[in-house]
Amino acid sequence: MGLKCHALSDQDKYNICKKAVKNPKLTQDDLAQKYKCNYSTISKILQKKEIWITTISISQDINIFCHKEGKFPKIEEALCLWIQNAQPEGSLFSSKLYGTSATHRYRNYFEY
Repeated sequence: MGLKCHALSDQDKYNICKKAVKNPKLTQDDLAQKYKCNYSTISKILQKKEIWITTISISQDINIFCHKEGKFPKIEEALCLWIQNAQPEGSLFSSKLYGTSATHRYRNYFEY
């Protein structure tokens, strides 16, 4: 049975790179055990260590886990604008209201 992995944040990746640079005798297996991930995950992180060290140096949110763009960025942008415009009015948001608005914007997006 394989090791059950968990997501590594940018902070974790930064720490892995710093530890590997600071202690070259530390093996990738040791790091994998410490961070509860596979050896191959550590290897991929260390192949891009300059990126991870730079990313954490300029990042505002060190708890980021994913750097992918959403599937529908225009809809996400429209929802963000909707929330920003509604907040000064003192509107309260619920997941149902947000979901209804998202569905409406999704349908309008594909009608045009």
